[in-house]
Amino acid sequence: MRHLGASVKPQLKKDQTMSTFAVNLISSFVSVYTILILAAVVLSWVRPAGGLGRVWEAVDSLTGPYLRIFRRFIPPLGRLDFSPVVALLTLQFAGGAAAAAITGV
Repeated sequence: MRHLGASVKPQLKKDQTMSTFAVNLISSFVSVYTILILAAVVLSWVRPAGGLGRVWEAVDSLTGPYLRIFRRFIPPLGRLDFSPVVALLTLQFAGGAAAAAITGV
């Protein structure tokens, strides 16, 4: 009986390590993408030119497709665009749900 229990323990540790890695990966992605969305919002206010214009283009190419999903349903109110707020809330919720599904919580 002891031998069976000893072989199960390393497998559990390996599964925990993989799930911890997956949760950390999801958390990191959500954090980086949140920063990119916030950068897109700030850069949209100033519309930089020159070298920063390239940064704006890169950030917009990474965040634009995701934000357009929400802009279809939430049109801007004058100059105020609330779609990034809904996009961030959705991203946070989806990241938390994915992490919970992986850990089984």
